Amino acid sequence: MLMSRLAVLEQRLAEQARRLAAYEERVAELEARLKTNSTNSSLPPSANPRAAPKPPAKPPTGRKPGGQPGHPGHGRPRLPADELVQHRPARCARCQAPLSAEAGPSDPPPTWRQVVEGPDVLARVTEHQAHGRTCATCGQVSWGALPAEVLAHGYGPHLTALIAF
Repeated sequence: MLMSRLAVLEQRLAEQARRLAAYEERVAELEARLKTNSTNSSLPPSANPRAAPKPPAKPPTGRKPGGQPGHPGHGRPRLPADELVQHRPARCARCQAPLSAEAGPSDPPPTWRQVVEGPDVLARVTEHQAHGRTCATCGQVSWGALPAEVLAHGYGPHLTALIAF
């Protein structure tokens, strides 16, 4: 009886040792996955954990940040305006003295900012009318023929493209 109980306990101990080894292997694998970041794997930088090391900083070039002298700008092109709204200061921002509405010789040119908006009227409706005429000789009513593209669709090519877009 004691020998069979001892054999059962040894078997249980061996099974627990196997399970413990499997758990230790799994823990090691998960810890290794926790240590991956964009510098040691194919992960993008946005997937880095918060505690990941920062990428090495670039050495300073000695130039100021921003556009460099002689480099062409990349501003938005100025479009011809349909409406011009003037914003003129009425008083000095420092001393509150009244200011002239007309530009003086020492005044700088105005700054500008354009706002582009789509037209208020989104659809232009074209009505096609087929007129009927009665023949004075035989009394037959003859109708004007509507073009095939008018009969095929209720929408023009521009609106169809806009709807598809």
